[in-house]
Amino acid sequence: AINYLLNEQNTFGAKYEITLPATEDETTTLASDVTANGQFYDKWQNLTNKQTKGNTKHKVNAYFVGKIGKLDIDWNFDYLHSGYDEQSRITETCQIQDDRLLDAENNVRNRMVASKLTLTYPLFGGSLDFGAEYVNTKRQDDYVNPQNYVVSTFSTLKEQSISPYAEFSRMIPNVGQIRAGVRYEHVTFDYYNNGQLVNDQSRSYGNLYPSISFGTQLGKVQAQIAYSAKTTRPTYRQLSNDVFYGNRYSLMRGNPLLDNSTIHNISLQGMWKFIQFSLSYSDEHS
Repeated sequence: AINYLLNEQNTFGAKYEITLPATEDETTTLASDVTANGQFYDKWQNLTNKQTKGNTKHKVNAYFVGKIGKLDIDWNFDYLHSGYDEQSRITETCQIQDDRLLDAENNVRNRMVASKLTLTYPLFGGSLDFGAEYVNTKRQDDYVNPQNYVVSTFSTLKEQSISPYAEFSRMIPNVGQIRAGVRYEHVTFDYYNNGQLVNDQSRSYGNLYPSISFGTQLGKVQAQIAYSAKTTRPTYRQLSNDVFYGNRYSLMRGNPLLDNSTIHNISLQGMWKFIQFSLSYSDEHS
């Protein structure tokens, strides 16, 4: 890690972290009693031996905090590279049907680049924060089953987002503090299957998210009411091709068709002496 003080108002630094790979071994069993139309069909015993070896993880962070005149500057940069190789062997023993041996290999590579710049400037007796955030991610997720009991897939997920934002806050004497902001997010998501772009599962969109809050003190009671809107995205695990094989009729994997959700949240918080209370309402939809 490096930290350098340019002067009393400006400093920058950087840090690099490396995590060496580790290997995990896991053994699980699953028993299944299967019926069809209320009648006994079969009984299965599944033994899974799984070995997961992580790749060398690289993480870089850099920052700059400074001031030019009345303008405050806060900048951060992050880079991450990680992944793992997973091999599993599933032995499925059946009472009626033929036994099954399933080998699977799942190789995952992740890469992320992110940066955020926040500028703060005094304005109209208050403070204006404005800036932008940039995130670029890539995930390569390959799943192979040589016996073809499960379809082998080779996918790449790429996402890029840029989000300018601004927020103004001001303390009004004898009234309280008010904050109001807006954030615009433009996101591009590309899904590749076997190296080919899948247009139906790729998308690009832009959304505007406002936020506002007001805090005041009523006698001995401190209170704040706030509204905000934001986006939640499915995790790469939820989008993953990695398959959990329970038995020949029970498979679980991610879904690359999952869409983002927008959450609208209204909250009320208060405090009187040592007593705190809060009330919130959230509405989430895709």
